[in-house]
Amino acid sequence: MIGALLVWTVPTVFVIGYAIPISIRSRLLWGMSVALLLATPLVWVFKSSESDLVAKIFAVCSAILLLAGITLSFLIGRFRHLHLLTNIMVLFLMTVPCWVAWARAPKEPPAARKLWSVALQKGTWQAMNTGSSFAASRQLVFAGERLVAVFDAGSAGYEGQWPLSIYRLVSIDRKTGEIVKSLEFKGRWGSTPGLFATSGGRVVVSKGSLELLNPDLSSTGFRFDIDRGRAVEISPDGKSMGWETFPGTTIIDADTLSSTKVKLPEST
Repeated sequence: MIGALLVWTVPTVFVIGYAIPISIRSRLLWGMSVALLLATPLVWVFKSSESDLVAKIFAVCSAILLLAGITLSFLIGRFRHLHLLTNIMVLFLMTVPCWVAWARAPKEPPAARKLWSVALQKGTWQAMNTGSSFAASRQLVFAGERLVAVFDAGSAGYEGQWPLSIYRLVSIDRKTGEIVKSLEFKGRWGSTPGLFATSGGRVVVSKGSLELLNPDLSSTGFRFDIDRGRAVEISPDGKSMGWETFPGTTIIDADTLSSTKVKLPEST
């Protein structure tokens, strides 16, 4: 940041110094001082989180030190030496938080540690395994203080020629691993429902139609019926879903499950 400010301010100060005129060394000192002084409000604006309070304090102290040093250099007459010393001290002071952060940073990322383990189902059932990495990313989501998972819990006979499965939806406490609530429903075998985490901390369940549930699996009353195509994608921020209508794609508001006016020409 200070380097960029130097690029902007030093040429300007050089022009002003040439017009006054002052020496090249004085122009460099003033260019550095102006850049440092402009950097202090930028630090205050951009360092807005509580963890950056130290950087704000150092920025304010730097501005006070810089103004005091320049004023004092005028009063005692040793302008250049004191001005240069003030610039060096302020530059060091403003970079202290960065040096401290780098010094305290771990050499390697922290190792993963096991929090808890929970068996979602006892016994063996081959269809409980996910069919692909894409499917796996659609069968377990974070929702507030819960983890919500869905899996094939067993066979449910046939409906005509179609084999059926019992699908189990579970809400897990993310701190303890306790299964807080569980729901079961029947569906065609091989069609495990998809889960999508919304920006509002809720879960969209896709099983032919879309249904919005709270983290405890209670219904929100929001539902979207799909008469054609599919909806298997959600934006990274959890605000929008893509309904592939063939042709084209319609954007759905994930927090209300209502169709928006936004449509894309692409189908997938």
